[in-house]
Amino acid sequence: MFNVHVLGCGTFRAPGPQIAGGEKATHVPWHIAIYENRQNTGITPICGASLVSPRWAITAAHCFSYVQIRSPINPDRFQAAAAKYRSDWNFQESFAQRSKILDIKIPQNYYGDWNKYQSDIALINVNFELSEFVQPVCIRWDKSSAPSDVWVSGWSKNELDESGKELQIMEAEVVNNTVVEDEGTKLLPYLGHGKFPARGKRGATTVEGDSGGGVVVRDGTTWTLVGVVSVGNPDTIVTNFSIFTSLGFERSFVTSIIKADLPCGCFTGLEKSLSGGPR
Repeated sequence: MFNVHVLGCGTFRAPGPQIAGGEKATHVPWHIAIYENRQNTGITPICGASLVSPRWAITAAHCFSYVQIRSPINPDRFQAAAAKYRSDWNFQESFAQRSKILDIKIPQNYYGDWNKYQSDIALINVNFELSEFVQPVCIRWDKSSAPSDVWVSGWSKNELDESGKELQIMEAEVVNNTVVEDEGTKLLPYLGHGKFPARGKRGATTVEGDSGGGVVVRDGTTWTLVGVVSVGNPDTIVTNFSIFTSLGFERSFVTSIIKADLPCGCFTGLEKSLSGGPR
């Protein structure tokens, strides 16, 4: 046995994180993998999420959007895993935890591609035990200015366009909307209210399967959630652009459901700040 030391949100005692073209992740204790029970492929990884309390994680609405909007979503089809760095559901990892997804919450104003994935955010109700290896990330609500650099975790894909087997993390530079427009990508229509673009560094980019993953910023040893992976670029090999949902614009939706379940000190960017997160 060993003594478990549960740290505050966005904090861990391990090397910092290093998606196509990304680096192998060493320790991302808030990253949650979402799986779907599929008839042909079994328990299959489909999206990422970010743990913000033992009972709730934040992800993207479009991870579940093939279920008819406005109809009840059956969470029994989905499962989640924490502290898992290999995508194979059956691969045994010492500190990994698994949970059923008990409920899925999607904003009433989410309409998928019909309105270009605005409010592309969802909450999943899970059941994890916090430990040194499973930790919530802090939340930043500030929407006045986007950070300059962010980090994103996901499974990525390999050279054969197959889902990656090991969790990856990439660093991305947040850019102005005009940069996306000037480079003539197909992403501009998706840069509506509550979204911001970024370009992966060193040739990295987000791909299918990375959706819902957390977009975080670092301030010293504290990691803070500022967004969610929403839309990737069809021209990704050329431009490496991704579009993220800004968490600050979805504050009312998130806090209306889970504020009481968030650990003390989880928030940054509130009128009365409870933690010393980035900017």
